Amino acid sequence: NHTATTVSFDHIDYQIEFAWIDGNQSEKKRIDIPETLLVREFTNFKMHENGYTKPMTQKFQSSINHKTYLMRIQLAWGGYHIETKE
Repeated sequence: NHTATTVSFDHIDYQIEFAWIDGNQSEKKRIDIPETLLVREFTNFKMHENGYTKPMTQKFQSSINHKTYLMRIQLAWGGYHIETKE
């Protein structure tokens, strides 16, 4: 079951939202971002039915250790990896 999904950052509720259509019904799942993880840069994006999305980097920073975390989104397969910068 491959479904296109839109991933967005809600600045007010400090959550990342995943939204998709299931049949004729709109579905959403929200994930809370920990208060100690600051969102420095987040570009909303769409993951297509085939897993493809344009490559991008989301940037977060820890208020505990002050390290920057780069979440690099891959072109296909819906994959990503996390890189740490001092």
